[in-house]
Amino acid sequence: MLNNWQTDGETLRQLTFANKEKQVILGTLLGNSSIIKPRKSKNPHFQMRESVSKNGIWIRCKAHELQRFSRPKSFVQDKDSFRWNSISCSCWNEFYDLCYKDNTKNITELWLDQLQDYGVACWFMDKGEFKKNSASLRISRLSESSVQAIKNYFQILGIDGEIKKFGGSKIISFAGPNLAKFMKIFSHRLPVYYKLQFNKSF
Repeated sequence: MLNNWQTDGETLRQLTFANKEKQVILGTLLGNSSIIKPRKSKNPHFQMRESVSKNGIWIRCKAHELQRFSRPKSFVQDKDSFRWNSISCSCWNEFYDLCYKDNTKNITELWLDQLQDYGVACWFMDKGEFKKNSASLRISRLSESSVQAIKNYFQILGIDGEIKKFGGSKIISFAGPNLAKFMKIFSHRLPVYYKLQFNKSF
């Protein structure tokens, strides 16, 4: 029965997303995760990826939140990254339709408006960096419309971010009074192991 439950997602699982599960998915899709639609598969699946340099701590946190959707063997590793794969299921179509256009991530106001504090925390843990005087989100490889949607999203929240290049990557950076506003949105939802890195300086 348990093995069937792990593999037969359509009939044996309740595949309505809890709010926290939805926030993990929306947030990490803004980061290092993807919805994959193989040609020979009836349904898409969700894949999370993380560099091996991060030791797999964060991807395990997210996998724990999404364990209902896990494959029997969900984790794989290559020389560069850890990957976690969900079951293939029609439930991923709603996220694909929201977050993709022509097979490319397309960040829109409709997507960003659904984020809550935990979703932003997942985004930051995937794509963010905190320093003593600033914090940033990497936004490389995104279309201009996606970058503008992100900038507008934070402006609506009263947070002005600066789009700039840093170390070969495009980032949106928050400094001065905007740093405190930015971190206040989600810092209380970060994993304890990460909070220890910045609590003394922030």
